[in-house]
Amino acid sequence: MIFVRISGMRAMSTADPPALAFASNPMDSDGPAMAWAAVLPLSMPMRTVMTQILVVLFCQ
Repeated sequence: MIFVRISGMRAMSTADPPALAFASNPMDSDGPAMAWAAVLPLSMPMRTVMTQILVVLFCQ
């Protein structure tokens, strides 16, 4: 069961819907999609924040 969740989180960390489809295909559960949905609210704002931090640090 932990592999199912990790595969969904990994797919969301790259924001790659085909990776989610690949993770969900061999399994008969919605675990990857549920993990994708759990990680989505955190990962999108973090990308923006991390990008802004890197720009401030390296473009001065």
